[in-house]
Amino acid sequence: MNEKLSQEAASEFASKIMEWIRVHGPRIPVTIRWVQIATGIFLVGLAYHTGKVQFDLIREGIRASGHIVRFEYVTSSSSDARGFRPSSSAFYPIVEFNVDGRRFRFRDRFGSASGGGVNDLVTVLFSSDRPSVAMIERPFRNWMPWAPTFVVGAFLLLVGAMGKLKERVES
Repeated sequence: MNEKLSQEAASEFASKIMEWIRVHGPRIPVTIRWVQIATGIFLVGLAYHTGKVQFDLIREGIRASGHIVRFEYVTSSSSDARGFRPSSSAFYPIVEFNVDGRRFRFRDRFGSASGGGVNDLVTVLFSSDRPSVAMIERPFRNWMPWAPTFVVGAFLLLVGAMGKLKERVES
């Protein structure tokens, strides 16, 4: 009995979906294009916001030799809907480097699970205008997470815009 009832419910649900698609079907591609464009704009903006400093340093930063003077242990926690507060911890390197006889220190934005490597030499990228704005040079990691976010956003923006242009040409 329950199996027959669930089959009837599934059939009724499928019929309602098919009717909705028949009525609204022509508008679905238009809506999808706008969702692609809006999502693309959001992701490009997010990538700009999270990666502007890193991109500027990668593009125009000056390289200097520095060394890790210590590690800062940072614990962060958050809560979910149930009030559970998971935490995560990381060791962030504190790096020191010299520019024109002046010493600068900064905390790198990437932490690790261990605090080993004190006195390790690292290459630093820093801003010529503000040497306190700096990061450890890492060829791949410095592009994370903002560059892939930008690529996906730009792709969605491009696909949505091309769809809108095609839509205009066809009408």
